[in-house]
Amino acid sequence: MAKEYNRSGAAVNLHRCFLPAVPAEQWMHHPSTGQLTNAEESLRCLHAAEKTTPGTLLVMWPCSDEEPAQNFTLDEVTGQIRTAGGLCLEVRPRPDVEWNEVVTAVCTSEANQMWYWGEQQLVTTTTTTGWTASWGRPSPSQAGLLERQSGSNCAARSSTSLVTADCDATSLDQYFAYNQTILQLSVADGECVQSGSIVGAVLTVRPCADTRLQRFAYDQTAGLVWNPWGLCLEAVDTGSGLRMAACEPDNSRQHWRINGIATTTQTPVSMGFHVRLKSGICLAAKDGNSRSSLQMRSCDVSDDLQTWFYDESLEQFRNGLGKCLMAPHAGGIRQAKLSFTPVRGGEGIACRGTDWRDNDRSNYIPFLRVDDLETCQGYCSERASCMGIEFNPKMRRCEVWTKAVQTGVIASNFQCYTASLEDPTLAIFEEVDGGSNRVCRGESPGDNKASYFKVTTAESKEAPAVRDLFRKTVRSGKNKARRQLLQAKITGRFRELTQSSASGVLYSSMMIKLQGSIRRIALLMIAIWIRAYF
Repeated sequence: MAKEYNRSGAAVNLHRCFLPAVPAEQWMHHPSTGQLTNAEESLRCLHAAEKTTPGTLLVMWPCSDEEPAQNFTLDEVTGQIRTAGGLCLEVRPRPDVEWNEVVTAVCTSEANQMWYWGEQQLVTTTTTTGWTASWGRPSPSQAGLLERQSGSNCAARSSTSLVTADCDATSLDQYFAYNQTILQLSVADGECVQSGSIVGAVLTVRPCADTRLQRFAYDQTAGLVWNPWGLCLEAVDTGSGLRMAACEPDNSRQHWRINGIATTTQTPVSMGFHVRLKSGICLAAKDGNSRSSLQMRSCDVSDDLQTWFYDESLEQFRNGLGKCLMAPHAGGIRQAKLSFTPVRGGEGIACRGTDWRDNDRSNYIPFLRVDDLETCQGYCSERASCMGIEFNPKMRRCEVWTKAVQTGVIASNFQCYTASLEDPTLAIFEEVDGGSNRVCRGESPGDNKASYFKVTTAESKEAPAVRDLFRKTVRSGKNKARRQLLQAKITGRFRELTQSSASGVLYSSMMIKLQGSIRRIALLMIAIWIRAYF
């Protein structure tokens, strides 16, 4: 099969085979995902537009591990390539005519469904012996220590050679940067690692050049680093040179990871910097865990939690433990930690919205085949709109509630929790219906119960009093909804909602004046009525 490898949507068709194989006809099969990628452009996969409909064209499309239309099974006995929907790849109308289309079809024993996988045309991610330029799907660009997965030692530069050495995060000789785009592995001063085409070839460091000798693919899942000749990077004894060897996926000497502790091409970790206020305290991570919040503490040059590094190539800020700064809300994904509060005790309770009957399908996002509560909480943490969860371990069902959970009903095997930010200072305020010239309402334009909000005064919506009130309400456990702040410009009054605002209602100046006139007319009529009868 040949393809127009660099365009999404390009149809796959038949072409005569070249020897040696050209990139357009070299493929890599990934057994873990079932994907078929091409040697020339690994970010697009073979894709059946309709996985269960016969006659569907095969095209190239951006790879997605969760896409069933990119899941293919290779049958070495029959020579068939099957889709996730049980169809087979077929050439129409004849398998001996160039440029015929490759489509899906009901599986048969016909010759137009039989495929031969030559050594130069197809390899798998666990079979890299022999010559091949198929890279598979290299992992994203990253930088740091090139460390054995066993943690015993690291790759290090020694003059123009690469050797194994005890890991040292302060050494620039152990800093490596992997570039997925150009498939190169560079060292701290910008030169590149170079290999050879034979088993036993030693690794050297040379000025970077556009040569196959300096091309490497790195798969962080398998831990393999291999070159165009299908040879893998292998560690020897500490102090000995690194070499290329026949790839053995189960060989621990060939298992590597890029540990992002050393993360700057300019200075080693020991020369990181502090972010210090004039008062003398420094910015630090609260702990070494993922999703940790930030805090200010007394400066300490030996504290990895407050030592920071900037990686210019990756544009990342990291601390001494290799953890990156992450915005608490990015792209609709919540990165800040959540705390989960049981509703009516949590156990044996199913979640509800405004009252015991409010279980509308639009209130939540369902997830099936969820094995534990922690996984369900993880789905909530990944979504900025999550306000609570319902979990049923017997049904293996999780509901991520996007509407405020205000009550629950008794139901066996169910668990219900509200979700709120563990650190309320990371809260964000989102506009409702555009925000400007709107007042907040609940379920409908007339839903404005006094129990929904508290009233205070402030000069602006950014005033400390408003923020403080918000934080106190969160800490007191009353944060059952995402807060919206309303500024009435004439009175300077603020309302802090204790229920999510489902709608914003527009009141123009004319509407407000009309309401004032109606009130005056009503008062005048009451006065006339009093005079007439009293």
